Amino acid sequence: MPKGKGGESGRTGMARSPGALPRIFSGTHTKTIDAKGRVSVPPDFRARFASPELGLYVMRSVTGEEALDVFEAAEFTCFVSNSEQVFSSEAMDSAFAIFGSALNLRLDREGRIVLPEEFREYARIDAEACFIGLGRHFQIWEPVRGRAKQDEAFRNAVRNRDTISLPLAREGGATS
Repeated sequence: MPKGKGGESGRTGMARSPGALPRIFSGTHTKTIDAKGRVSVPPDFRARFASPELGLYVMRSVTGEEALDVFEAAEFTCFVSNSEQVFSSEAMDSAFAIFGSALNLRLDREGRIVLPEEFREYARIDAEACFIGLGRHFQIWEPVRGRAKQDEAFRNAVRNRDTISLPLAREGGATS
């Protein structure tokens, strides 16, 4: 993909329909990481944040993928409210995996975050980072591996399309 302004290449952006449609993280954007480990969060993603001053919560992905899960602060607090049995072994494992590894990263004036070295090593991110929207949150990948994961997921979705339930059309043929 050709690179645009600010070291970015990308597809689509963020759903921005006025009215009843939710604003979601969507699209794929590749951004350059500078020598200080700073990377610009895609503007379409930044526009979705309810409270950018609260920063982002970034953690190793609990999906098992070598990627980073990123949540807007308000969304991340849902993990706390959904932690009912705090002393069960499953809850403790989840707390260690989620809260023990998550860092609150603040955006600078230019919309950049500093990706800590330990996170870059975990996700094998070097000179560029690939931001992939996943609806309520997004992930950060090494670009080649991120695109390969998207291709794999697409093939799986096509193969399993009969089990996917999406309200793609409304009565009268109008799409949502």
